[in-house]
Amino acid sequence: MVKVSCVSIKDFFKQLDEDLFIEESSILMVLSNEYCLGRRALSRRTCISERRVREAVSKLIDKGFLTKNNDLCINKDKLEFFTRLCFESFSIDNYILTTICCFDSDVLEKIRNNITDLRDHIVISTGKPWVFEIIGIREANVTVLPKVPKRIASKYHRFLNKVFNNGSILVLWKEYKPFINESILLQGLFKICISSK
Repeated sequence: MVKVSCVSIKDFFKQLDEDLFIEESSILMVLSNEYCLGRRALSRRTCISERRVREAVSKLIDKGFLTKNNDLCINKDKLEFFTRLCFESFSIDNYILTTICCFDSDVLEKIRNNITDLRDHIVISTGKPWVFEIIGIREANVTVLPKVPKRIASKYHRFLNKVFNNGSILVLWKEYKPFINESILLQGLFKICISSK
């Protein structure tokens, strides 16, 4: 499997509108698995209003990401980026653990060095400082919680044993909206990739 680099993150996400980034990314994530859906179904699956879905879909059609027949269908030629990512989310106690893999070592290093920026981005984007508990990365068969003291990190050990893929980023969410949370996380990665050297 080819790992996702900062170059591929930048090349893909620079095509999305800044004002509709979360919506466009969420729609593409849904359609990367479903291939074709109507706007109402997209609205229900993403919890995005039909008006915002309509705006985002219009932009995605103009950019060649989607085609419109009876339903909206993803242009499979533009799908390659999302096929290289593996998204998993599962419930543990009162949390949702999300993992996204497989990133290269450069992306993981940027996350490690810019974890505060990533945390801030998630908090600002959601408007909820309590939305997540921890953010970590997994490489070389070890899960690391950047800038989290070991005594605090140890209480998350039972959650971290669930992450097996090297090259993963993981987030333990207290409040979770499918596709939206992942899109906010990916937007944060995009911002880290374009701002760091």
